[in-house]
Amino acid sequence: MKGKRLAAHFIDGTLVLFGVVGLLAELSKGRPSSTNFYMYVLAGLLLTCGVIIFIGIRSTYGGGAWSLFGLLLVAAALARITAFVQAYMQGREVRSVAFYSSIAALWGVGCYCLAWGHVRCHRKTTQPQYGADPSQPL
Repeated sequence: MKGKRLAAHFIDGTLVLFGVVGLLAELSKGRPSSTNFYMYVLAGLLLTCGVIIFIGIRSTYGGGAWSLFGLLLVAAALARITAFVQAYMQGREVRSVAFYSSIAALWGVGCYCLAWGHVRCHRKTTQPQYGADPSQPL
């Protein structure tokens, strides 16, 4: 159990570090424009994912790797959507079926993993302990 928490703290710290470094690097270049904001959003997503994972660790949320992968896949889908919006704002059109399909796949699989992690957490908290008195209410 300690190894899983240590790995989660390592992933959490890495995401927060990359998010902060990304934001500082972009802020040193100047203010974001309406056509160049992808890296700000990406750094913000990394920072937000790290904070959410930290909150999950501190509150002993039991979603496990399912919730972690789900969170990262949804964040990747949001990053792809941001790339699309930035290309659209710059006047470039993205008409690739593979691009849209990858967004849909990342979003769908990410939501599935998040839902399964939540079910896993809920099952862990509602299962009776072995050897418990069956006459006692849960």
